[in-house]
Amino acid sequence: MAAAAGGGGGGGGGGESQQKLFERLHGELVREAEDVAAASFGADITVLAVSPRSGEPRVSRFHGGGGGAGGEELERAVGVSTEEIARMGRDEVAALLERLRLLRMVVLRRMVVQSQRRRRLRRQRPAAPPRSIMVVQKR
Repeated sequence: MAAAAGGGGGGGGGGESQQKLFERLHGELVREAEDVAAASFGADITVLAVSPRSGEPRVSRFHGGGGGAGGEELERAVGVSTEEIARMGRDEVAALLERLRLLRMVVLRRMVVQSQRRRRLRRQRPAAPPRSIMVVQKR
């Protein structure tokens, strides 16, 4: 997303090649979002990409197993609706992307802490006592 939103950096070959790079990266991003939504992880996916040529944002939405609540969750988490995002200018989108990056880091950190806590609890759990098996023979 950063490459698509940032315009590909270092391209210097004119607007057309930059636009082609954007189209290719945007297509990859949209395909990946479709795959994730199709896997039904329980969340709707909203893809926001800003064209390097026009500066206009493109918003694509994919509904996963979340029942259409993804926009509401995004609005609750970020404080901005998807419609407001679609109307944002380039600077506002850059600021929002930074906010989302920081939010992602917080979420990933919480996931790591939870994983470490689960591992620690598993190690502290006493081992199950050995089971005794009785063998009965008929005579």
